[in-house]
Amino acid sequence: MRERTIYECEHCNKKRLINKTQMKKHENICWFNPKNKTCLTCSHYVYEPGYLEPHPEIDGCPYEKIEAYRCCSLKNEQLDKKPIINCRDWKEKEEI
Repeated sequence: MRERTIYECEHCNKKRLINKTQMKKHENICWFNPKNKTCLTCSHYVYEPGYLEPHPEIDGCPYEKIEAYRCCSLKNEQLDKKPIINCRDWKEKEEI
């Protein structure tokens, strides 16, 4: 059995790598790193998860897939799945 060291991103807690240098590169571009000023770390970011909407009025009760909703509350506009990086209107989220 071999023992290995695994490095985990301290921002997204999802990415795991064996190579420390590669992990540092990831952390520098991670969307959850506040240094990158992305939507995901901004106080103006609004997110509502997607869901399935049942339709009992139709035989077989099919479901309609409602996509996740991503919005910038400052600009009042809907966002793409890929967040904006280095946004000039970015404001850090307050810790809870």
